[in-house]
Amino acid sequence: FLDPLLKFANSHRKLFSFVVAKPTATGKNENDATARRMTVVDTGYGIGYHLLFQLIESKDRAMEAVDVLERVEKKGGKIDVVAYNTLVKGFCNMKKAKAARRFLKEMELKGCLPNADTYNALISGFCELGMFDSALDMFNEMKTVGITWNFTTYDTLIYGLCSGGRIEDGYKILELMEESRSGSLGGYIRPYNSIIYGFYKANRMDEALDILTKMATKFPRAVDRSRQILTFCEEGRIGNAKKIYDEMIQEGCIPSILVYITLIQSLSQENLLREALEMMKEMLSCGYVPDGLTVNGLVDRLCEEGKIGSAMKFMEDMVGRGWLSDSGSYSRLIYEFCNRGDVHKGLMLFMEMVEKGNVPNYIAWNSVVECLARESGWLQGKNLRFVNDLLEWILET
Repeated sequence: FLDPLLKFANSHRKLFSFVVAKPTATGKNENDATARRMTVVDTGYGIGYHLLFQLIESKDRAMEAVDVLERVEKKGGKIDVVAYNTLVKGFCNMKKAKAARRFLKEMELKGCLPNADTYNALISGFCELGMFDSALDMFNEMKTVGITWNFTTYDTLIYGLCSGGRIEDGYKILELMEESRSGSLGGYIRPYNSIIYGFYKANRMDEALDILTKMATKFPRAVDRSRQILTFCEEGRIGNAKKIYDEMIQEGCIPSILVYITLIQSLSQENLLREALEMMKEMLSCGYVPDGLTVNGLVDRLCEEGKIGSAMKFMEDMVGRGWLSDSGSYSRLIYEFCNRGDVHKGLMLFMEMVEKGNVPNYIAWNSVVECLARESGWLQGKNLRFVNDLLEWILET
């Protein structure tokens, strides 16, 4: 009976995942019932709980995964490195890399040795938290315990370090990668793009372009196409630039932040706003966050088209992705709301801007003061103490 079931499960993994993870009718002992189901099908093949842990991980339910793991063990089920890795990744996704690290010791005590995937997940988790020294500790520990660094190890750490401002450390890891691969890098261009991204974020554009030039010997076609795109955009030939970009994507090449930013700014300048926003979406999917100039430019374009709601959502999305807002982006939105007579939204944005440490510029000040002076009806709806407190607060800023 068991062999046909396992064969069916392997060929119908999605269906099997649903059956294994289906809640009980009462929900009272859901994890215990799930553990029983997993133990029934698990005789060393490790199918049931692996799929369940993936489901739990996707829903940020890592603590439930720990509970299920313990119940499975009590019922005689086997827990292997794949299950532990899924658990480690789940905790890291919940920004609990420190807690995930404790599973390393537990794995060793139970005779389940961690592998490169275990450490790669922890490196990613620590980088996400900005704990770069801990990420480097994990990297060095891999060598100590005899686990070989793979491309994912290098790629994850270099991106994490560079996006976090540790460009020099990222470059050292890149040099280790080059030494370990003896010059044979195949299509591994992403770590180099991460170095460029780090210099871009630090506003060290000359060094970013210098890295692009040095890449020519290793990735001649990618660098040549990147230069063509930059040149076409500079000449205002955005159609030609976009054509080269599309060819790069079709060939599986990953453009650098320099290519994306240049295309976005050029598309925006040509009033091709929809295309610029689509390009922004593609860039974000690569893990690149734009600078203030690029974001503010798109906010301005959206406002010019009367899409102030979309401009607000766009800025909020960028902030959620780690972009640091500035007075330039807020000022345009404050102006638009105040110009439309929406005093409440204008003031709320003004106060939010100041609370985030952004110093209001002339446009923001002028918009708020003019709006308050003009909208006497709004002021009459407020008591005098509120208005005085508001004006005092504005002056204090």
